[in-house]
Amino acid sequence: SSDLRWPVRLATEAAWGAHPYGRAVAGSEVSVGRLGAEALRAERQRGPARRLVGFEMRERGIARHGYPVVHGGQTVGQVTSGTQTPFLKKAIGMAYVPAALAAPGTDVGIEIRGRVSAAQLTKLPFYKRQA
Repeated sequence: SSDLRWPVRLATEAAWGAHPYGRAVAGSEVSVGRLGAEALRAERQRGPARRLVGFEMRERGIARHGYPVVHGGQTVGQVTSGTQTPFLKKAIGMAYVPAALAAPGTDVGIEIRGRVSAAQLTKLPFYKRQA
């Protein structure tokens, strides 16, 4: 089943998509007519407001789709997918966060059932197959 393959896809093919059941998209990913072209040009010049990033949980917990990402006591993003990876032996996930916070190594929190658990942003993909 595709649900059993999801942890492997999440770890190895981060660009495959944020979530198998749908994902948020940036304006530049949407096909628009003449009316939206100016807005897309402006977005392309200033860069996207948010970025898809990877994260590793630093505390116990598994982030799931829709969980809030917290930084400085405020909700700044949303988890798109998360899982426990048996081959990496850690909990990982992806989330959309503001572009200003998207640098690898940034400490964030993931709110899991009302409690904020520590996580750290990482480079994607989480795992690269050796040639």
